[in-house]
Amino acid sequence: MTISFSCIEQNCSKDFEFSEQYIGRQTNCPLCGKVVIVPTKTVADCQKRMYGTRDKSIFTFDIQMRFAMTQDDHDGVQFFEWLFNQRRSPDGKINGKDINAKDNTPYKGCGTFMNVAAFSGHIGIMECLKRYGARVDVPNNDGDMPIHQAASAGNPKVIAWLVNKNGVDINVRGQGGRTALHTAAFHGKSGCIQLMKEELNADLNIRDTDGNSAMDYAALQGQIASITCLAVLEPGLVEARDADGLTSMHRAAAMGQTACIECLANLGAKIEVKDARGRTPMYLAAQTGQTACIEFLHRMGAKVEADCGPSPNDDVTPMLGALETGQIASIQCLVRLGASVNFTDRTGMSFIHYAAAGGQIPSLECLKNLGARLNTRSNKGKTALDLAIQYGQTEAAEWLRRNGVR
Repeated sequence: MTISFSCIEQNCSKDFEFSEQYIGRQTNCPLCGKVVIVPTKTVADCQKRMYGTRDKSIFTFDIQMRFAMTQDDHDGVQFFEWLFNQRRSPDGKINGKDINAKDNTPYKGCGTFMNVAAFSGHIGIMECLKRYGARVDVPNNDGDMPIHQAASAGNPKVIAWLVNKNGVDINVRGQGGRTALHTAAFHGKSGCIQLMKEELNADLNIRDTDGNSAMDYAALQGQIASITCLAVLEPGLVEARDADGLTSMHRAAAMGQTACIECLANLGAKIEVKDARGRTPMYLAAQTGQTACIEFLHRMGAKVEADCGPSPNDDVTPMLGALETGQIASIQCLVRLGASVNFTDRTGMSFIHYAAAGGQIPSLECLKNLGARLNTRSNKGKTALDLAIQYGQTEAAEWLRRNGVR
């Protein structure tokens, strides 16, 4: 058995094959004479696993030191500390860099050594780094700290170590105001979610700067395990709303996450819940062109038309979502499921009016082909042409004239 191993000297970097007897032992590079340790896995395998590349030029730090973090705990710590001391200068810098300096690598785990160790789940190396002055609160280039990295990789023991032994706030915010709980929910790490709530008292209701909760992230990413875990820990989360009245059901529909919609519904979430603007999950599915989701919601009992009740929000129908963004497939799907192309709201406005006001010529064409009446008037006597002119939609106005609207 032989393995390939690269010498890390900048002026060498030559690949060599070592026989089995050298694995896990010190030897010398046959070209430059530098002492190296032949690992139990190849550096190439490690690079591919952690970074998806073999280009060593993009790394600020020594690839062998990062490689040590993938080794078994005891061997990895010994290997790492030996490499660390080989490269540490009297001023405490590693290869000329501060121990808390950030790597410029655009891959998972990038940042400081502590970030990478947290992502790798290597507490032994994190303790070693801390002894030499590494901090546990330095963010990576994306603004996420070691606790976020641990959550993304599903390393609950690292999260517990950071909080219990190093005083890291379990609700500390990273990029976009996200906490480790958000990150764990995003990546489907239910074990981390459970530990953070039950043992570390993480706030399950905290929202990021965009108003997303952990449940929202799980719904957006289709993480059924995260949704189920969060609902068990706090059942009310399935219908929790943000400042705009949006729920996780809305977010799942916008992303076409049908499995999440079914899961949320089974956990008690309403499929026709409305946000502050009266938009239902089907509205958002239509707005984003998620036709499979529209059909799924319809099978679950969601309506394809508005209620036309006493509130202005009762006129908000899924077709308006499709018209808002010009989603032709959504328009066709809604009509196929029973939506009327000649629906009018309380002001007498039809879909043709709305499409004309928005300058949506493909939508006008689609509605016409589906049988929509072009010459209807609103309660104020306005035609679609009047609205196209009013809102400066000259091309839509010309299309309407060509099709006989006056």
